[in-house]
Amino acid sequence: MNGIYIPEIRIKRETPDGEIQLVVLDADLGWFRVDSNEGLADGLPQFILEMRDETSWALLTPEMQQASVDKGWRRTTPRELVEVLWAAGVLK
Repeated sequence: MNGIYIPEIRIKRETPDGEIQLVVLDADLGWFRVDSNEGLADGLPQFILEMRDETSWALLTPEMQQASVDKGWRRTTPRELVEVLWAAGVLK
């Protein structure tokens, strides 16, 4: 996220409407919620969330990995990431 590898995330359902929230752990900042940048004031930095399928990435040859422009990373939204984790069986 924003160029920093985030090794630990949590999914929370603490909003009154039961909305699922993505919460990440940063070594310096601690735990904080990642949103879709909706309603963000002008001039504030937006979250840039990316994900990579590490299993698929590991199957590529070293030559293919080196030739990759994006190194397997693709931009996503918090909701899309939660959906991918749900489909993969990581979340129940």
